Amino acid sequence: MENGFTITNTNVEKVEVSVTKKWVGPAKDSIIVELKKVGSNDVLQEYELKASDNWKHTFTNLPKYEDDGTEIKYEVVEKSVGAGYISSIEGTMENGFTITNTNVEKVEVSVTKKWVGPAKDSIIVELKKVGSNDVLQEYELKASDNWKHTFTNLPKYEYDGTEIKYEVVEKNVPEGYTSEVTGTMGDGFTITNTNVEKVEVSVTKKWVGPAKNSVVVELRKVGSNDVLQEYELKASDNWKHTFTNLPKYEDDGTEIKYEVVEKSVGAGYISSIEGTMEDGFTITNTNVEKVNIPVEKRWVGDVGNSVLVELRKVGSNDVIQEHELKASENWKHTFEGLDKYEADGTEIEYEVVEKNVPAGYEVSYEKTQNGTIIIKNTKIKTEVKVTKEWVVDEDEYPTIKLQLLKNGQAEGEPVELSNGNTTYTWTNLDKADAQGNDYVYTVKEVGEVGNHIKLGDSWYKVIYGGNQQIGLTVTNKKLIPWTPIVPPTRNLKVTKEWLGTNGNQITAPVDKIEVELYRDGKATGQKLELNKENNWTGEFKNLKVYESIENSKTYEYTVKEVGEKNNSVKFDDKIFKVSYLGNMKDGIKVVNTESPALPPSTPSEKPKKPKLAKTGIATSTSIYSGILAISGGIMLFLKKRNQNKDTNI
Repeated sequence: MENGFTITNTNVEKVEVSVTKKWVGPAKDSIIVELKKVGSNDVLQEYELKASDNWKHTFTNLPKYEDDGTEIKYEVVEKSVGAGYISSIEGTMENGFTITNTNVEKVEVSVTKKWVGPAKDSIIVELKKVGSNDVLQEYELKASDNWKHTFTNLPKYEYDGTEIKYEVVEKNVPEGYTSEVTGTMGDGFTITNTNVEKVEVSVTKKWVGPAKNSVVVELRKVGSNDVLQEYELKASDNWKHTFTNLPKYEDDGTEIKYEVVEKSVGAGYISSIEGTMEDGFTITNTNVEKVNIPVEKRWVGDVGNSVLVELRKVGSNDVIQEHELKASENWKHTFEGLDKYEADGTEIEYEVVEKNVPAGYEVSYEKTQNGTIIIKNTKIKTEVKVTKEWVVDEDEYPTIKLQLLKNGQAEGEPVELSNGNTTYTWTNLDKADAQGNDYVYTVKEVGEVGNHIKLGDSWYKVIYGGNQQIGLTVTNKKLIPWTPIVPPTRNLKVTKEWLGTNGNQITAPVDKIEVELYRDGKATGQKLELNKENNWTGEFKNLKVYESIENSKTYEYTVKEVGEKNNSVKFDDKIFKVSYLGNMKDGIKVVNTESPALPPSTPSEKPKKPKLAKTGIATSTSIYSGILAISGGIMLFLKKRNQNKDTNI
């Protein structure tokens, strides 16, 4: 009392602080939260939050103020944060605090790409949550990373604590492939792309030889004897079949190679296979049956030399084989080991042909019952018919003889045609010589000379006509008697020309020369002088054109300069080349051309001959003269219109 009294008013207001536990990730069984004053580590209270109280608690009956009247600020703290979590606190004293525990565990998701069939360059895989189309991540898988990838640092839980389920999906499945995903998040996923491309393998059966009723073909993989499929090929399906819907690739991506095999090859055939999977296979069954073709040579007439024969297919000019048939082999041969059938199954028909038929022979072929081909060579014969015609006034004809000529030479004996018999035929005549050249057959009347003949007291002109193909004719035309005539004559003009070494005309070095007349190449002895006075020109006159009517062959007249030797003549020291120009009709020009001077020669020791006068005429040893005497006789074989012959031959 003495010191007075103090009345203390103490605030007794109370506050509450609530706290809520929130889990992001799976919740623990419980956690302990501590109540503290802000700024102090002293724990005022603690409480164990559990799911059974919905993870909530309220700290009650808490002083609102300090003793000094300062309002107390409370906070809550999680005593110990569980492993794998982080803790965050939100809220206020008034509204309550929320302690959020967030799970920070991470997971990885691995993916491997597997190809069944050829691999592409790359593919893209997407990481998603199961049940969601949202793409979390994507990655391009390539061969360079062995077609593998791992998505890392992925949240393990959702906010609600649900464990997240991840999956991988191929973004764009390549065309011709299917995609299958296997595996788990824990073990990793495998995306398998399987090639679903299909192929077809066609097969055609081809027969070389007659076809069988059917064959069975088997489809296999190359290198394997396992039969995948088989099919019976028949003519009704044109010997064709296609194996369809066949996998193109093995599981390891290797492209499958297919082949077809004939199950059983028929007797008498061999089998060959050509082609590819892409273009198709052709199984060819070739008939291997063989045949032999015997051949024999026969001669009708003289036996010739060896001959070459060619084996061919009927209708073809291609030579398969050839063989020389000869007497040492008895003119026989057999072509052996020949194909019996064509590629289309047609039986082959063979023929044997003589390569070069011997000259003068014709060839024929026949086949015997045992199949031997006979080549027959028959000597070719011909015949020649002659018809005798008469141009006379009488009805009776003299007997005549006709000689057959072969290439101008007598063939056989003459044949006689009597009165009334006007034709004759020579038969069985050789048509050609050994070289194949046809003989030319003609006929000549025996006794005919120069196309004239005397039969009895009459003369006939003989006219030959026709040929051996259509027949020969011999016409005897009776001639009217006539008075003998003198054969016609002609003149031969000769001119002399002198040329210098340069080819220009020069003055003659002599006063005269002589030329001698030649008939049919023989000297006649007749000479002609050419000189300055006659201007080096002269003429041989009245030269007979031919000898006589019986011998009417025309004479050929030429000249030669007297003294000329080997076409050269010498005057003093000059040598002249002698040339002869022209003909009988137009005249002959004798040209002397001076030759260039020769170097002097060594003097000869022989005595000199007396020098002749400068005339150019050589000494003649004899002078030819004669008188042609024609004995009189009756020449009754030409009409007067035939008496004169052309003198301009």
